[in-house]
Amino acid sequence: MEKHLGSVCINPHEFYYWRTQRFREKMDRRRMEDQNQCKRRLRVCVATCNRADYSKLAPIMFGLKSHPDEFELEVVVLGSHLIDDYGNTFRMIEQDDFDIGSKLHTIVRGEDEAAMVESVGLALVKLPDVIQRLHPDILVVHGDRFDALALATAAALMNIRILHVEGGEVSGTIDDSIRHAISKLAHYHACCTRMAEQHLIAMCEDHSRILLAGCPSYDKLLLSHKKEDYMDIIKSWLGDNVKEHDYIVALQHPVTTDIKNSIKIYGLMLDALLSFNKITLILFPNIDAGSKEMVRVMRKKGIEQHPNFRAVKHIPFEQFIQLVNHAGCMIGNSSCGVREAGAFGTPVINLGTRQTGRETGENVLHVRDADTHNKIYHALELQFGKRYPCSKIYGDGNAVPRILKFLSSIDLDEPLQKTFCFPPVKDPISQDIDHILETQSALAVDLGGTNLRVAIICMRGNIVRKYTQANPKTFEARMQLILKMCSDAMRDAVFLNCRILGVGVSTGGRVNPQEGVVLHSTKLIQEWSAVDLRTPISDALHLPVWVDNDGNCAALAEKKFGHGKGVENFVTVITGTGIGGGIIHQNELVHGSTFCAAELGHIMVSFDGPECSCGSRGCIESIASGMALQREAKRLHDEDLLKVDGLDMKISDPITAAHLINAARLGNSKANIVLNKASTALGMGIINILHIMNPSLVILSGVLGSYYQAPVQRTIMERALFSAQSVKVVISDLEEPALLGAASMIIEIGQPQHLSGVHRVHLHATITTMDDFDMLNAPATGNGVGVEEDPAAAFLAQQESEIAGIENDEGFSILDSGDVPSSLTDSNGGAVNGDFHGESNGPSDAYAAISNADRLQAEPESLRKWREEQLDRLEVLDKNSRKQEAEWKEKAKVELEEWNARQNEQLEKTKTNNRAAEEAMISDLDDNNPGTEWERVARLCDFNPKSSKQAKDVSRMRSVLISLKQSPLVR
Repeated sequence: MEKHLGSVCINPHEFYYWRTQRFREKMDRRRMEDQNQCKRRLRVCVATCNRADYSKLAPIMFGLKSHPDEFELEVVVLGSHLIDDYGNTFRMIEQDDFDIGSKLHTIVRGEDEAAMVESVGLALVKLPDVIQRLHPDILVVHGDRFDALALATAAALMNIRILHVEGGEVSGTIDDSIRHAISKLAHYHACCTRMAEQHLIAMCEDHSRILLAGCPSYDKLLLSHKKEDYMDIIKSWLGDNVKEHDYIVALQHPVTTDIKNSIKIYGLMLDALLSFNKITLILFPNIDAGSKEMVRVMRKKGIEQHPNFRAVKHIPFEQFIQLVNHAGCMIGNSSCGVREAGAFGTPVINLGTRQTGRETGENVLHVRDADTHNKIYHALELQFGKRYPCSKIYGDGNAVPRILKFLSSIDLDEPLQKTFCFPPVKDPISQDIDHILETQSALAVDLGGTNLRVAIICMRGNIVRKYTQANPKTFEARMQLILKMCSDAMRDAVFLNCRILGVGVSTGGRVNPQEGVVLHSTKLIQEWSAVDLRTPISDALHLPVWVDNDGNCAALAEKKFGHGKGVENFVTVITGTGIGGGIIHQNELVHGSTFCAAELGHIMVSFDGPECSCGSRGCIESIASGMALQREAKRLHDEDLLKVDGLDMKISDPITAAHLINAARLGNSKANIVLNKASTALGMGIINILHIMNPSLVILSGVLGSYYQAPVQRTIMERALFSAQSVKVVISDLEEPALLGAASMIIEIGQPQHLSGVHRVHLHATITTMDDFDMLNAPATGNGVGVEEDPAAAFLAQQESEIAGIENDEGFSILDSGDVPSSLTDSNGGAVNGDFHGESNGPSDAYAAISNADRLQAEPESLRKWREEQLDRLEVLDKNSRKQEAEWKEKAKVELEEWNARQNEQLEKTKTNNRAAEEAMISDLDDNNPGTEWERVARLCDFNPKSSKQAKDVSRMRSVLISLKQSPLVR
């Protein structure tokens, strides 16, 4: 069924759809037109403080003015624009045909630090009325001047959105602090360079509110710097005889954080310019603290009257850029030298630190330490007359269109409160009383040639409990035993109130600590090469696991708990069954590129010495280790040369190194020869280390350390270089260096800081303790569990001390007795709880699993009862504390009311006396010298107020005087 509509044949359904679509489009167009008519213009207030920031803001103001349908421009002028000495530059704004909505005299003259502060305060007094009257949608401020800080502060407190132009830059003076403070107050940012954008992002500013626009002044600068009438401009300012590129532009400002040095550099610059003898256009410094002294220096040197100098207070920006463009050189510390001059390729000499940190082109020569006349003069010789390639670091000439588009995109309906984009941090974990009472601890594992040991070690290095088993000979059995002993220790840690942070493993052989893999093992530990220790232990216990060589662990133990604490460079030498140790260099444990550097036991000290386990000959380990001494003792015993009167030797006892040492002490000359050779070999090896690493301390650890200490010290004094002879050799005080070192990898921060070093040396020690191989006595038997130290008493003492402190502070008793429940003591009567530590990062997975599953099942009744008693006592403490707090508040309220009454009475008396004195003074002044109305107001402004009301009246009259007279207040 079809209809003919004109000459087109349309299906009725299609026609209906077409009419519906046309109707919808018409309604959408009408709705959009209504919205555009209702959409109000964005009211933008641009505040300018001085001639420098107007050169950056003027292009934005022209852009806003050229779009009257989108923007409503309001202009506020303050600061040095309104001061005669600085050219009354507000007239330049009027000449550009901008309507100035408000002129605020905010500068307190004085040109010192106090005047700057007072100027900020005066601006903050006057700005609220202006901002309230104009009520802009957004305020545009520029740069890093103290006036701009007052503007941003006032606008932020009055909930006005702020666009900060040229934020994120770095210049190295107090301007940095002001600039960054304005950035934190501003809601939006228009920066000039990519580096400035990154700085703002690093300051946690929202990236979506940062516009990389470029410098607005470049829009005008890149279009107008090729004017053909530039010679007329040059001649109008410098005279008819001046040629292009044959004059200097000088502009130096004070550095408010180093005024004295700024004045010195200014004087040296003037001296250098006088000596250089070229026509120089010099501009007066800005109004910062120190400018008055700089002007005084300039006049003292007669610069204003000198024929080579033209001293001016202000030059219009369009003419100034022409003068900079065609100058032979620009000198000083103005930002114009590092920004605008680069667009022309004009050579620049930057003096001092005012622009330190700014991005510069190759046209800038820095003289940061401008402490002599010759330095500045030589810089002038190098730079004058050169031309450099043009640089566009700060803009490409399209900044204003970007800024206008950015302003148009601002949604005024979005929340005014700005947000910061902080880097991700760990969420805080609420603490539980059980976590507070826990002792943070580490699980330490030491794999020796004979024994396998596991210990729970607290943060202070105390061994809470230690477990010892014989080290199995096969890999499978050894891994099963490690996991079983660790699981048993984890279970016991719950009842010992210890929270395990991680597992540290100390093992013989070459270890890759980054991967937790044993690369090669010693001969004493079989089937222990290419073994991944970290993965199975971590999977079983759900804890971080760190693995290192036992010699390195001994060095870490000394660094954390022993003689190496606080020492930057030291060496630990382990003298046990083998010879090993570790090196700490610049507070870092050294491993080497393949984790085998500085094998102390395998330093060769003899070409024809005995064969070593490494396959070489004459190593220290083959001469001075426990096994080497045991070998020599057996040889002397077989030759019947070991016997000496007083030496107790049983036929059933195996010959050990202890027999050799005892024989030497009893006067056996053969034994003495062997030990002297061993001591000399060890001493020579340590001397080699001193000459290579130059440590400040040598720590001897292991069972032979006490014997070797004196001979090694003597060998160093006799054979080392003079500069190394002062190195002290000490004996380790640590009983379990391997276990403590393994724990220290966890205790520091939950991961070993020693892994962060760039240079690492891995040192090898085959056997470190008597549990590995008994050299001085017969091998021990048995698998008992030994309790080294049980510090529950420390926890209870800490708790009682804290409660006693509360009793003293609050005035009531909490605990009737300090008895320890029987379940918290072992069979020897020692407490088994760990040391008290208040810090906690929450329970580990393993702890949570054990505490949830095992504590309720295995917790003794006495321990549960003791916990309930503590809770009851805490409730009593809380109740009494609240009662006393209520009494204290009531008492404080009464005392406060009495004090207020006395203060009000005293204030009324003071007001009465001050009012009488003021009336008498004014009456006396009027009688003696009435003067004009202005003089009377000025005298009243000088009156020193005695009350808050008088202070407000005087402040108001001063502001009226300044506003009506249109002149700054002279301090």
